[in-house]
Amino acid sequence: MDKQSINIMGINYIIKYVDNFRDVDIEGRRTDLLAQIEHMGRTIRILDDKKPKKKQEQYPFFLLIHEMMHGIASCANIECLTEDGSEPILDTLATVLADTLLRNGMVKEEWVEWTIIFLLV
Repeated sequence: MDKQSINIMGINYIIKYVDNFRDVDIEGRRTDLLAQIEHMGRTIRILDDKKPKKKQEQYPFFLLIHEMMHGIASCANIECLTEDGSEPILDTLATVLADTLLRNGMVKEEWVEWTIIFLLV
C-alpha cells in the first residue's frame, strides 16, 4: 500500500504516484524528473512505474524522503538547501535518512515496497 499523504511542518501534502516522466513535472515539460514537490498545490509527485527495481535505482521511498527534505528546507527557510546546486546535498541527506530509518525499523512496512540499498561512494 502506498502512502497517500504526508504532513511536513503542519502542511499536508498529497502524494501522487505516477507511471511516466511527463506526469512528474507539474508543468508537463520536463522529462528528466523522478519526483517533484509543489508547494502551492501541496502535492508531491513520484515516478513509480511498478517495474522490478535494481539495487542502485532510485526507489519511491527514497524519492519521497528527498522531496520531504525539499519541503522541510522550504518551510524552515534553510537557504543552503533551497539554492541552485543543492540537489547533491539533498540526495545525500535523503539517502542517509532513508537508510537510517529502514535499518532501525522506524518505517512502516507499507511505506516501503522495495528495500533501499544505496552505497555512498
